[in-house]
Formats: sequence, C-alpha cells, structure tokens
Amino acid sequence: MIYVSNIEEFNIYEEDFLDISNVVFKTLSLPVKDFSLSIVRQSRMRMLNKKYFNINLPTDVIALEYKDHDFAKFFIGDIFICPRVIYRNSVVYNVDFMDEVKRSFVHGLLHILGFDHKKPLNNEEEIFKIQEQILRDIK
Repeated sequence: MIYVSNIEEFNIYEEDFLDISNVVFKTLSLPVKDFSLSIVRQSRMRMLNKKYFNINLPTDVIALEYKDHDFAKFFIGDIFICPRVIYRNSVVYNVDFMDEVKRSFVHGLLHILGFDHKKPLNNEEEIFKIQEQILRDIK
C-alpha cells in the first residue's frame, strides 16, 4: 500500500507507483509492505535534508527506513521525492522526466528495504545495478 501526498503542479499520482512497487517487492522476493510516498516542494526537501543529513540543499529523493521500530513489520518507511529537483536532473542527464521520477522512487524504495550505498544486501549487486534492472523490468 502506498499513501501519497501530492503537490498540484505535477501530475504524479499513487497509481503511477503501485505497479512499480509490486515489481520491486517481487524482484527482491519480499512480502509487500506499506510505506508512504510524499511529493514535496524544494523548500520542504531542503528542510528534510538539513534535518536528517545536515545538508542545506534540496535533493531528488530522501528515504527514511524504520527497521528499528516495532511497526516496521507492516510499515517500512517514508519516501520523499521533489519533482523540481528531479526535473533539473532529467534536463542535465537528458532523460524523460517521468523516467527520472520512477528512478528516484525505486531508489528510495530500495533504501527503505535496507539497501545502502555502503553495504548492499547482496554484496554482488550494488543499489544502482538493482535499481536499473528494476527500471528495465517495468518498461
């Protein structure tokens, strides 16, 4: 289950992410669990990045994993994505905006599922390789 809060200027909706999250859980052979997805403005993303990572800049995605909480059996974390930053990234990397939204979402979901840039769950596959494989699978 995904709970989405949206900002009106972007047409990004819950349905856009349901199939993607199901592919992620299936690919990783994990049971489906609840998480939230919030689509936020740059000012909110900057505040979150400062609060949790001491970086005073907006970013494309922030993922907060709740593995150390009792409720993590059912609710695994929060994902925040910032369409303005994602849009800038799509221009810089010359990729489709919605493809970059999906990439940011998958990256955040992998983080709340325990993948880390320093210590991947599977030592043979880093988070970016898994992310790109999933993105190929959903096309």
